[in-house]
Amino acid sequence: MPREKIFNEQEVLKDAMDLFWKNGFHKTSIQDLVNYLGVNRSTLYDEYTDKAGLFNQCFLLYRKGEIKIINNIFKKAKTIKAGFIALFNLIVSDLCLKSDKRGCLISNTYTEFLPTNRENVAYLLNETRKIWIDLIYIQLVNARSKNLIKKSHTQNLKELANAIYSSIVGISILSKTNI
Repeated sequence: MPREKIFNEQEVLKDAMDLFWKNGFHKTSIQDLVNYLGVNRSTLYDEYTDKAGLFNQCFLLYRKGEIKIINNIFKKAKTIKAGFIALFNLIVSDLCLKSDKRGCLISNTYTEFLPTNRENVAYLLNETRKIWIDLIYIQLVNARSKNLIKKSHTQNLKELANAIYSSIVGISILSKTNI
């Protein structure tokens, strides 16, 4: 007979994500997670295999939330340009103007793990980069189709999407400093 879950998985993931976000993966021990989450060690291992498995689930939860936010920004924006302005304003207000200086979990993961030989982390980060670039690229294609971007100004929208994403990651990383 399977054991009944004695915790709310979404709450555990959100709380664990918060701890990983504050401390980073390497500075967060299993004992830190047990203490912070109020869940016993064996439950964590049963549910997530190990600390890396829990971190991966937290990362995916964070990424899903960020993608939802981005899609909502562009859905609500009256123009594509207004969507990009709103996106960068959100990044600045969420990351640069807050006093906690904990940055973005995605960018923090880049700085903590890269370069890495951990295939699962490399896969998550590469997949995340592709998702973000595709989201940006779609908006750029829409802008070009509406003649909001002159064709002569953008030879390769994929390169532009990469540059915008790199700027977002750079802002996120610099937000942890006093620069």
